[in-house]
Amino acid sequence: METPLPQSSSTPKAPDGIVIAVRGAVVDVSFAGAELPAIDTALIVDWDRPETLVLEVHSHVDPQTVRAIALQATMGLARQTGVRATRAPVAVPVGDAVLGRLLDVVGTVATMAPRSRRTRLFAVSTKSHPRSRTRPRRPTFSRPASR
Repeated sequence: METPLPQSSSTPKAPDGIVIAVRGAVVDVSFAGAELPAIDTALIVDWDRPETLVLEVHSHVDPQTVRAIALQATMGLARQTGVRATRAPVAVPVGDAVLGRLLDVVGTVATMAPRSRRTRLFAVSTKSHPRSRTRPRRPTFSRPASR
């Protein structure tokens, strides 16, 4: 399985933060001594599972803690687990190369066919979604003339 998010290289990067609380899909991450990641950016959990756990920053709880939403199952996620900030939004592949393929919520391809190099990535939580550029006209209502 492949994922469009940055993967760890051969030399593991030190985590930027640590998990301090897990409540279902809601995960609190502390970034003591580091800059808080922006809202709507992706975090990657460095845990002992083969699949990548992606979190999306939902809010800043205090000057060193963020609250994030897990985009996969958090079963087995423990406190004090390292987390890396990607400084980029969650992105999924788009285009003809992904037609007819099974993708999960973060764009991980679940089918066995290789991903085309022509596949583009589209940020999921961007404010400039192509469909939001043309807004429907609002109906205007006039009040009846008073007598």
